[in-house]
Amino acid sequence: PGLFLSLLNSNFHATMKRTDQIIFVSACFIVFDAREATARCASAGHPSPLLANRRTGEIRTVYNDLKKNSALGLLPQAAYQVFDHELREHDIFLLFTDGVEEAMNAQDEYYGMERLQRAMSENLKLDIGDLTEAIVDDILKFSGDQPLADDLCLVAAEALLNKPAARPTHQN
Repeated sequence: PGLFLSLLNSNFHATMKRTDQIIFVSACFIVFDAREATARCASAGHPSPLLANRRTGEIRTVYNDLKKNSALGLLPQAAYQVFDHELREHDIFLLFTDGVEEAMNAQDEYYGMERLQRAMSENLKLDIGDLTEAIVDDILKFSGDQPLADDLCLVAAEALLNKPAARPTHQN
């Protein structure tokens, strides 16, 4: 994931340089390997995905402190730190745009990460599609009549790891 973001950044930066525009974007890239039960994640200035487990109810961020992981397009060359995670059955990764955290209500309060984690926790028993829908509904309820300043995008993925098949028993 880190190499992919580095190459993407290099190409994007070159394209933007030719247009004389200063445009940058954040990105998060995760590679899931069900056979090895791993997830490898790299970020280009993007908010950390949430990682939850249905069985334990634990919810945490995948990474907390990005160092030198600039948004795509800012630097001609950039390296991106990779975060490795051993997948457990029913791990759920929730990726989201910064518009989720930055949604505001009439009192000028941000929705924020704490509310996002609470909404995920309260709806963790729902299937993936209903989970993301419930979170979007919570954000819109929180925002009320306030227009959203940025886009809302949520993507969720759940680890449903293949269990080895039981060996057949032979009876004589």
